[in-house]
Amino acid sequence: MRQMVNQLQNLPTWGPGQFIDTGKSYMDFDLSPPIQRRSPSLDLQLVLERVSDLFGQKKWQEVIEALDGATEDPLARRFFVEALAELGDNSHTMHGLSNPQNLVEAVILGTAIIESGEASDARRFLELDIVMSETDASLQEIKTRLKRKIAK
Repeated sequence: MRQMVNQLQNLPTWGPGQFIDTGKSYMDFDLSPPIQRRSPSLDLQLVLERVSDLFGQKKWQEVIEALDGATEDPLARRFFVEALAELGDNSHTMHGLSNPQNLVEAVILGTAIIESGEASDARRFLELDIVMSETDASLQEIKTRLKRKIAK
């Protein structure tokens, strides 16, 4: 702490001072802890807000990187799948959607495997429960094309 050591208001001189309570030139104190604990869902909300901005800017790779490990939330998963589809990188798509959760994801994954996957990728895809049980025409076409790819 500094205090004025002379009485000249127009030309003050400053020197060391002391707090009256402690007699020292400094004061120790503890910071108050936060009133509430941080909500666990806040982190996800902050990520989704950032991802929404990146999505609007069409920064697909950054969307995918920001959502790494946060795709259990339905909204985050939707952003992730859309960004993979827009990015058009088949290896990213095959890695990111290796376990498709719905028909749309299965179609996107199947298309990526047709375009650049190996026969082992095609076999693994054809053995997925969602692929074996789904009767959708678009998925049936993908299955037919993959079977032809394996046969070559």
